[in-house]
Amino acid sequence: PLGLDADDPDFADYKPHGPELIVMPEGRGANPVLARLIEEADADYLMLGGDDMVYRTQGWDEIIERAFTEIPDDMGILYFDNGNGRDIAEAVAVSKKWTQAAEPFVWPQFEHFFTDAIMMEVAIRVGRMRRVPSILIEHMHYKYGKGELDLTYRSKRNDGMPRRDKDRYIELRPQIDEVIERMRRLCGAEKIAA
Repeated sequence: PLGLDADDPDFADYKPHGPELIVMPEGRGANPVLARLIEEADADYLMLGGDDMVYRTQGWDEIIERAFTEIPDDMGILYFDNGNGRDIAEAVAVSKKWTQAAEPFVWPQFEHFFTDAIMMEVAIRVGRMRRVPSILIEHMHYKYGKGELDLTYRSKRNDGMPRRDKDRYIELRPQIDEVIERMRRLCGAEKIAA
């Protein structure tokens, strides 16, 4: 399945290509759609990234499959060079097995923010986060001067959504720590090289 904003200017172009389309309600954050996409995906590995990501590396999908062979039990998250000099997971590949074990992988309490931060924190603290620098997935975000501050970006920042999600993050801290401890027990001492 493929998740799209209701106001995506290229919406009609996706229809003929066959993937099931899951439409994000206008003005809402990505989390509800992301959770549904992960749940419905019928694949061992999932690629999570926005429509402001440009895949610059030829054969990136094959590199990802090879990288997952180095992760014990298919339990982990990969992230890539974002083209902006920041060592942060802005696009990730994750095993379906990890999303099921780290439940909730996408926290339904959040509207838009903190999902990526929690994904990274859990995987780093469990020792199952790996950077694959040979893959460039350039993030064309306005904050890097590579895109314009359009309606989609503005809608996530103008109605108090960041503050509400930050408050939820603080409230959920004990539950996040529980997921980290559960994943540590599940994964044991087998760490992967960062």
